[in-house]
Amino acid sequence: EGSAQLNNLYLNHSYIGIRIDGGTVSATSIDIESMDFDGVRLESSGMLSLDQGSFSNVSIGIQSEGFADVSNLAIHRAGIGFKGVSGQLLIDQSGVYNSTIGYVGQQGVQMRVNNSLSFDTILSLDAGDADDFETHHGAFEGDRFLFSSGSQSLVLDDVTFSGAGDEQRYAVDVKCSLTCSFNDVTITNASKAIQLTGAGPFDFERLEITNSGRGIDVV
Repeated sequence: EGSAQLNNLYLNHSYIGIRIDGGTVSATSIDIESMDFDGVRLESSGMLSLDQGSFSNVSIGIQSEGFADVSNLAIHRAGIGFKGVSGQLLIDQSGVYNSTIGYVGQQGVQMRVNNSLSFDTILSLDAGDADDFETHHGAFEGDRFLFSSGSQSLVLDDVTFSGAGDEQRYAVDVKCSLTCSFNDVTITNASKAIQLTGAGPFDFERLEITNSGRGIDVV
């Protein structure tokens, strides 16, 4: 289990840009382009601290099963920008652009998306069955904002979403089995804004929906 300091790297045309399995990597100013799979893959026993970088044309920008702290990273043209599988994935002041899905979390990972963006994505946030997924202070734009198939702990705080307008699926489609909280959330230009299913409870405070054909459906 070694450690590495990576600074000012450019990686181009490979399968995986950086794979961390059992080691610790501290990285700054990393540019990764045209990977068949992941820009960075962090295995369950690895640790990553990354500040500043740009990834483009990757299947997944960062896939983390370990402990990752990422800031000031821009990901362009990805299948998925950030994917938390297990462990802890902390994201700050980063963005996902022209991609399919921005941020993905699931059960078993503590995921924080803070002060971050996504633009021109099909889905901004995929919380799946996450049990510890939080987004604070963000701006998102695309077809759909948030999908959850059965979250147990979900928090959105001080976030905005602007939809495509012609998307017929719900911008926010959330099934929640425990507490899901929405504070200071603004949704604009969504033909269908919010659908809520599951036992919840759902907690909304300071919600604004504008230019939407349908506001909130509870089913």
